[in-house]
Amino acid sequence: MTEYLYRAFGTATYKPRGYTVDYDTTVEIVVDQLKVLRRTPVGAWIVHPLTGVEKWVATHGRKRFACPTKGEAIESLIQRNKRQIQHLSAATRKATAIREVLSADKYEPIILIDGRMQF
Repeated sequence: MTEYLYRAFGTATYKPRGYTVDYDTTVEIVVDQLKVLRRTPVGAWIVHPLTGVEKWVATHGRKRFACPTKGEAIESLIQRNKRQIQHLSAATRKATAIREVLSADKYEPIILIDGRMQF
């Protein structure tokens, strides 16, 4: 019997709506069914869906490339998406803070010489 692992991912497509700044967004959730080539005690070999190259993936633990069930693959996508939002929110806060300092002209630049601070 053929055995499979599953990996879920989401796609979002944005289409401008006329001459406005509004966009029509199409979101799709895709579950990729990956054929298991062979098993190891803690993982499995699959063919990577994008590269076509054999890839070993862990089947135990929290962080895994593919999951044994579609439900677990969706839950893994939810957790990856939460983490992605955390990273992007932090990057947005940092960029906003830098922009505010630059626009207020309240900074003294640090000059590096050959990548090092001079004292």
